[in-house]
Amino acid sequence: MKKIPQLPNLLLMIFVLCILVYFMTSGRNDQLREISGTVVAIADGDTFRIIINHRRDTVRLLGIDCPEKDQKYGPAATEFARGFLMPDHKPGQEVRLEFDIERRDKYGRLLAFVYNSKGEMLNRELLRSGLSRTLFIDPNSLYRQEFREIAAKAKKSGLNIWNPADPLPETPSEYRKLHREDTH
Repeated sequence: MKKIPQLPNLLLMIFVLCILVYFMTSGRNDQLREISGTVVAIADGDTFRIIINHRRDTVRLLGIDCPEKDQKYGPAATEFARGFLMPDHKPGQEVRLEFDIERRDKYGRLLAFVYNSKGEMLNRELLRSGLSRTLFIDPNSLYRQEFREIAAKAKKSGLNIWNPADPLPETPSEYRKLHREDTH
């Protein structure tokens, strides 16, 4: 005759199983790490408007900081983003968003790495072209080392904001502090 496991042992086994399932299905690689949407407008080099599941939202690119629209190199960064996200210069381009740990900033914007239909990442290309600096705010750190290396190459090449003959006078964050109170 088999013994029926005692209730405390059975409860312990269920608890352990639940903990294992939780850890196996949570974390950085969860199923909702990526989502697609449709670009509707470009705000500046690192911010744009999107529609996801019939809802309008704002996306802020992760890991970078472009000059502001009214700052030196800001219009160039904005036009680069527009050409990348809306190659036919019309809204409606489908993009893929990749999230890190925190999905929204204190302003409620989605924080993402953004890919066009060719699979190219806008964040990476802005850095590569010298139209952005790196900016990582913990806990988001995906691509940190890669982005630092790309920015170092752009700086060494003297591209755009790194041009020694015509450099960006202040970082975008310094510019925001000097010219606006609480901007985003």
